[in-house]
Amino acid sequence: MKGNFRLRQLAPLGITAVALLTLAACAESYPNTTFTPHSELGRAIDSLWDRLLLLGTIVFVLVEGALIYVVFRYRHRPSDTDAPPQGSPVARPGAEEWAVDPSPNPEARLVNSQTQERLLAVLRALPEPARMCLSLRAEGLRYREIAQVLGMSLGAVSLSVARSLARLARASER
Repeated sequence: MKGNFRLRQLAPLGITAVALLTLAACAESYPNTTFTPHSELGRAIDSLWDRLLLLGTIVFVLVEGALIYVVFRYRHRPSDTDAPPQGSPVARPGAEEWAVDPSPNPEARLVNSQTQERLLAVLRALPEPARMCLSLRAEGLRYREIAQVLGMSLGAVSLSVARSLARLARASER
C-alpha cells in the first residue's frame, strides 16, 4: 500500500520531466533532426554512420555468402560413400591407438568366466535324464520327440526341462 502511494506522488513529476524533455528537443535552438543534420558535427557523425553501415552491410553479405557456399559445398548427399563406416577407426596414422577395443575389459571377463563356471557346475549336478532332456532340446527336438527318444512321458520331459532351466536361471542371477 505504501509503494502505491509513493508511486502516485512521483507520477506527476515523471510526466512533467518527460514533457519538458520533449519540448526541449523540438525547440528552434536545436535544429538538428535525425534525417537532416544542420551542423558540421552532425554532418560528420552522419557521414561516419553511413560509412559504418556500408562496411557492416558488406561484411554481412560476405559472411552470409560464405556460409551459403559452405552449406552447399559440404552438405551430405545420399551418394556419398567416402565417409568411413560407423565404428571403424579413421584411416590416419596412429588411429589404431585411439580405436575402441571391442573385447570385454578384465573385470567383465572375470564375471563372465565365474558365471560360466557356475552354470557348468549346475549342469554337472543335474541328473542324467535332465541333462539329456536339455541336450536334446538344445539340438532342436520337440518335447514329444525327446519323450520318444528317452522313453519318458511327455509331462516328465516338460517338467524336467522347466526345472533344469529354472536352476540355470537362478545360477546365472547370482
